[in-house]
Amino acid sequence: MIEQAIEYLNSLLEDDREAIEKLIESRVNCNEALANHPTCEVGLHPISSTFPVYCVGLLGVINGMLKDYNDVKTGPICAVYDKDYNLVKFERYKEDNMI
Repeated sequence: MIEQAIEYLNSLLEDDREAIEKLIESRVNCNEALANHPTCEVGLHPISSTFPVYCVGLLGVINGMLKDYNDVKTGPICAVYDKDYNLVKFERYKEDNMI
């Protein structure tokens, strides 16, 4: 399932790099319940230092669907960027390609 998801995401990236890159990089605010979900990957928005503002992106949702409930650190898919911060591809997460 994970390899098929990576293949699918990479095919979308080939079809319309700009759109997929924008989707992957966009974040929306979310509530604390989603932030506390056991698998969905949610981050803290950097705009607030006084109270938490949670945000979620498409890859965090996809990874939440695919990761094991026991692996709370990261999902199985990562976005790989080049030195100019352009999205190059999606691949299986490894320690040396964490973004």
